[in-house]
Amino acid sequence: MQTPLEQARLAFLQGVEHFEAGRLAQARSSFEDSLGLAPGRPSVLGNLGVCLYALREWKQAVQVLQQATAADADNADAWICLGLGQEHLGQWLLATQSLARGLALRPDKAVHWLILGQCRRRVGDAKGALAAFDQALERDESLADAWSARGSLMREIGELQQAAMCFEKALANGAEPTLHQYYLASVRGQDSPSAPPRLYVESLFDDYAADFQAHLVQALHHRGHGQGRAEGRRVFVDDGRRRAELGEQPERGDSHEAGVTQLSEGGNVGRQR
Repeated sequence: MQTPLEQARLAFLQGVEHFEAGRLAQARSSFEDSLGLAPGRPSVLGNLGVCLYALREWKQAVQVLQQATAADADNADAWICLGLGQEHLGQWLLATQSLARGLALRPDKAVHWLILGQCRRRVGDAKGALAAFDQALERDESLADAWSARGSLMREIGELQQAAMCFEKALANGAEPTLHQYYLASVRGQDSPSAPPRLYVESLFDDYAADFQAHLVQALHHRGHGQGRAEGRRVFVDDGRRRAELGEQPERGDSHEAGVTQLSEGGNVGRQR
């Protein structure tokens, strides 16, 4: 007969399988079962929180991820996903703090720096926002949204030459041309083209929001343990209109695999299906 810890480990592995197959409701149920059998496990809390975020259960995701980061302050994924959830809820200051904690642990993803910069800009921290946008562009010079956000910030603080350069870079990397030509003309002191129709702008931002959220949900598969695979795939958002797909080998210490180890009584479990 299986012990509660063995049952928790099995439920955890089932949750991982469901999550990687896109069966998010089943993954949630399995992670909740695992947590009920092994309360307070940081790995289970972290994966449950990411699953809730993928399900767009924003408030519940934030609550669970707060527990995950309290239980394991070194869980970069939990901090970053917590920040994304807080950003979605409009908790800009909290989002800046959570994203900064996560990026201090795992600073490699440009899109996370971009979102940190956007949140800092929301709370009036222009210097911090600029630093975050620059970090994003240091990691991915083709990130059109980062160039656009940096250009808008430069325009706000009166650095019009810098703003023009940023909008040019955004256009060169695939940013929406009509709006960015309008922005570019405005900072160059040229006669601005007629403003895009209001319905067009509203439609543009509606499409952007839908694409952005859809791509973030796919990005949440980025910590899959990739067992039995030659290569893992991580999908990250760039400008809300195209994906930057990075093929990478799964890392040791990924949250899923760490959870398997933590839920093993022997603490020494190999890769399994």
